[in-house]
Order: sequence, then structure tokens, then C-alpha cells
Amino acid sequence: MSNGQNKAKVYFERILIFIIPVISGICHAILQKERIGGLLSNIVIAVFAAGIYDTFLHIRKDYIYQKIKNKKMFWCSYVISFLALGLEGTFPVGMLCFLFVAAAALDSGFELSAVNYVYLMIQYAAIILTEDKDVYRFLVYLLIGLVIALLFSQLKEKAAVLYLSVILIAGDLTMQFAVRQFDLSKMHSFLADGIAEIISLLILALFGFCYIQFYAARAKDLKLRLLCLMKPDFDLRIRLEAYSPALMSHSVQISRLSEMAAEKINANAVLAKAGGFYHDIGKIEDEKNYIEAGIRLGKKADFPQRLLEIISQHSTAHEKPKSPEAAVVMLSDCIVSTGDYLAKSGRLKKITREKLVRSVFQNRIEKGELAEAGLTQEQIHILREFYITNTFSKAW
Repeated sequence: MSNGQNKAKVYFERILIFIIPVISGICHAILQKERIGGLLSNIVIAVFAAGIYDTFLHIRKDYIYQKIKNKKMFWCSYVISFLALGLEGTFPVGMLCFLFVAAAALDSGFELSAVNYVYLMIQYAAIILTEDKDVYRFLVYLLIGLVIALLFSQLKEKAAVLYLSVILIAGDLTMQFAVRQFDLSKMHSFLADGIAEIISLLILALFGFCYIQFYAARAKDLKLRLLCLMKPDFDLRIRLEAYSPALMSHSVQISRLSEMAAEKINANAVLAKAGGFYHDIGKIEDEKNYIEAGIRLGKKADFPQRLLEIISQHSTAHEKPKSPEAAVVMLSDCIVSTGDYLAKSGRLKKITREKLVRSVFQNRIEKGELAEAGLTQEQIHILREFYITNTFSKAW
């Protein structure tokens, strides 16, 4: 995809952020037979809220939207959630609007999920709360939505889905009774909505289960494939060792160091290990354009896409790292190569190893090489200290 096409895609996606909540507001106004003033109010507030949300997603160089792993899931959940808001009050849709919150929690963690939650609640208040005056329902949504954001961001195992479902349903029922002061006579008129809420919460829990099942299966397949690529009898490994024992030694060194570094920040250690081992594989065919050659060789050998990305992103002269694993391979290679160069020139004795590592990190940060890798400041600090301690240690 060309640079122009990329820009057009970004602009189109950003426009969608505004269009979808506007459609939601118009839909609700038409179904509720609101006057023109109410319709215009819905549109203005939707555009204003969408503008704030779009700014949050794109304001920084390492903008939040870029860190969303599953863009298709983001947009599907966005559309479904705002459509549910548009239908709320006319049809019993329960809490399907919180699909946007759950999807963000699973994909990106609590930060984006919490912002999505606030964004949805602003839209809810704007198009619904002012009409039905149901402050109690708003309180239920406010609290349960926050619980969804928190629990889904911590959901890592399938076994936890059952507990999550129990907590959500128990919390929702408790809130429904509490806001109506435990007066059972008031519950009859809200029976349909109550059932819809329970069903929708079960749908959200099922969504979390399916996501983890799919993610776990993909992670397992990726790990098995990477382990096969690392076997001693794998063709490219044999060719690498035959081409240059020195390059083989360097690759093993970067592989082990990258694996250890990835473990320190809870990244994919197996992926980092494989990326470190094959980062220079293209040199067996073309020393000058070794990255392009490496990608060609990797595709022929059926490398996973994430491994191909590390080959493409490990060099500061090529693409910037787009993942923590690509970043640790880049850092491992850069620090070790710099140390080897200084050792051969006799200048390594004139600089402390700590200063060497800190210099590499400072240089990479100043040039923005880590800006798109999805690393937090805490992770960068952990990596810096790890390399200072372990790069020139014989332990690895």
C-alpha cells in the first residue's frame, strides 16, 4: 500500500469515528420521534464527543490508535455499540453497547477500555438520559461499565470467564434492586430490560471466552512454528552455519539475549528468540540488501508474519520496530554490534559498559526508534538496566 493510500485510509477511519455516533444519535431521535431541536442536539453532542475521542486516539506520535492490535475488532465493536445506543429505549438491547469496552480491554488493556467507557456514557447521557429521566439506569450503566472495563482488561484465562459472568450478573442484579430500593413492585415494569441485560452480559462473557480461545490457539500455533524453525536440522539454520560460523555465533548471541530481555518485560520470549536468531539471515544471499533478502528467504520458508516483521524492523536504517519483540532484537543487535566494534578498535576499554548501553538507549529514544514499539517507560527502564547487567556477562 502506497503512502498516499495509507493517508487516505487514516482519514477515512478518522471520519468514521464521527459518522457512526452521529448516525446513532439520529437513529434514536427518529425512533423516539423527537423534535428537530432534539435531533440537532444529538448530532452536535455526538460530534463534540467524537472529536475529543479522536484527539485522544491520535494526539501523540506514538498515538493510541496505532497500538490497537485488532483493528477489525475495534471497528466492529464500535459500530455495534453505537448502534445499540441508537436502539436503546425502543428495543431491549441490554448492555450490548459495552462490547466496545470489552473489546478494548481484551485488545489494549484498561486505559483504552476506560476511555471507551467514558465516551459511550457521554453518548448515552446525551441521547437517552435527557429523555427518559432514568437516573437510576444511568447509575447502573456507569458502575457496571466500569466493572466490565476492569475485569476484561485482566481476563487472561478461559477458566476466569465463569467467575467474570457471575460477578457481572450478580453486580447487575444487585444494582437493579438497590436503585429501586428493593421494591419488587417496581421490578415488573423493567422485566424485559432486566432479562435483556442478563442475556447481553452473557454474550459479552461468551465474547471474552471466544477471544481468549482464539488468541490462545494462535499463540500456541505461533510458538510451535517458531520452535520448529529453531531446530538444528532446519534448512535455513544449516545454511546460516555453513555460510559463516561468525555470523552464526552472532545470531545465537542476539537470540539468547533477546529472549532474556523479552522475558523481563513479559513480551513473547520465543518470538524474540527466533527474531534474534534470524535477524541477519538475508546476509547468506545478499550482504548489502540483507533485510530485503531476509524477507524473501523468510517468505519462502513460510516464516510467521510477526517474525518477518522483526527481520524488517530490527535495523535502525530500515523500519522502526512496531512491537516489543522487534524492539528488543534491535536493541540487542545494536548494543552487541557497538560493543564488538569498539572492542576491535581498542576503544572499549575507554568507555564503561553502562555508558555504552545508556548511550545506545538515549540515541534510539532521541531518534524516535522506540516510539512505535508499544513499550511503556517502565519497560524501557527495565530493558536498560537488563542490558547494563547482562549484555557483557558470560552468564548467557
